[in-house]
Amino acid sequence: MKTKGKVLEKKNKLRRWFGILLIFAGLLIAASMLYPQVYARFAPSPLMNPEVVAAGSFWLVIPEINVDSVVLGEVSRHTLNQAVAHLPGSGFPGEGTNIIIVGHQYNPATAHRPQSSFGLLDSLNQGDPIYLAYQEQVYTYLVEGKETLDADDPQLYILTGHEQLTLLTCAPMFHETKRLKVTALPAQ
Repeated sequence: MKTKGKVLEKKNKLRRWFGILLIFAGLLIAASMLYPQVYARFAPSPLMNPEVVAAGSFWLVIPEINVDSVVLGEVSRHTLNQAVAHLPGSGFPGEGTNIIIVGHQYNPATAHRPQSSFGLLDSLNQGDPIYLAYQEQVYTYLVEGKETLDADDPQLYILTGHEQLTLLTCAPMFHETKRLKVTALPAQ
């Protein structure tokens, strides 16, 4: 009888430790998912770095959600794990057409940094500024609107007859069939 009691006691201890481990793992996952919100709230708002502009880099800054990222020229899973990317075939700042930039939602399981992902893109509001550095100039755009569309909707990739910035990401997080589309127009 004494050994049966000891075995039960050991099982109960093991269950308690396993429960504590599960709670700790859950808290860790929750904290990592909240990291972009905490980062955006407490990190200083980024400004366009004059050195980036002088170097002629293609760079994106969205102060409202603390995005501060190089804009890469190729859209692939690999590049989007590092930064945001310019959709080939779309325009560039100053060309008078639609500039399309895509980015991943924040994913704590990859190397994403909140400052180079579009995890908080849905929290932008009309009038929020977005800055693009390109060929030694800074272009300012103001958020005009946002909408969620199917991933295969051709409206995501329309080239316009006027200057416009379009930012695209999956919506909601980890959802491959919908895209959040934020449009912004040049500031006057």
